[in-house]
Amino acid sequence: MLADFISKTEDVVVTPESHFFINIYEQYGIGPWDFNTKKDVVAYLSNDFRFSLWGIDIVKLAEQKPVNSLQDIITVCVNEYSVKTVGKECSLWLDHTPHNIRKLSYWENIATGNFELAAIHIVRDGRGVYNSVRKLDWGPNLASTTALWWENNVLLSAMSLSRSSVKTMEIRYEDFLINPEHVLKSVCEKFSICYTKEMIFGGGFKKPSYTLHQHELVGKKASSERSYNWKSELSKDQVDVFERCAGDVLIALGYKLSKYSKRRRYNPIFLSADLFWDAILRKVKWSYNLRRRKRS
Repeated sequence: MLADFISKTEDVVVTPESHFFINIYEQYGIGPWDFNTKKDVVAYLSNDFRFSLWGIDIVKLAEQKPVNSLQDIITVCVNEYSVKTVGKECSLWLDHTPHNIRKLSYWENIATGNFELAAIHIVRDGRGVYNSVRKLDWGPNLASTTALWWENNVLLSAMSLSRSSVKTMEIRYEDFLINPEHVLKSVCEKFSICYTKEMIFGGGFKKPSYTLHQHELVGKKASSERSYNWKSELSKDQVDVFERCAGDVLIALGYKLSKYSKRRRYNPIFLSADLFWDAILRKVKWSYNLRRRKRS
């Protein structure tokens, strides 16, 4: 969401999520690659659904430009997407893939000697995360399992940031919704980006059709009313279960617990049952997701 606002300035491109770059790093390394490895990487991208959202013919591109390393692949693909959507090659690339912070050490290795790397970590109240994720066709479904998932991501991200040497900034999602202009100006000052008044209206990111529901708020002006929608949309029991599972992390991040929180730890037997049931629900969602992809 933040990338959509920042991209309303000159010389910036925002791409769809790019999990595949880290997947390539883990499977094939940084390079330089031999002919067969390069062929395998191109084939991998050609068959990757997320990469298809970029709308790039990687086979044709690999024939025209050097793609002998992961750095080459990233440069060629980002520049191609930038020309296709912005009309020119941009000097600043914004990638909003969720696991980037957790994989920051990987990105540091990839960027060494090739890119200047910086990271923005957006922290959001886990109860708000649960209220959003439960409506999507991926991810956890129950308050308890979402609490564990959110807690794990927050803690791993904190560990990753504490060990990183790159320039980083942490932003609270709620602060951005309440005062987007202040947060955007702070980001621009921190990372030497030219601030423009148009930023507060958003709309710089071209959303892939497949993620329109997931990113339905992207491209719209920030609204403080969305900061705490979970308070009216979640039941008291849902909030209580979430806080009993991840209350300590909520407190550590500066969030207040609800007035009806029981604060005793969630029963591990119930949690085990929830994990089992949630796995079934996620499998059903994933099957539906695959069918939807084929139809589109």
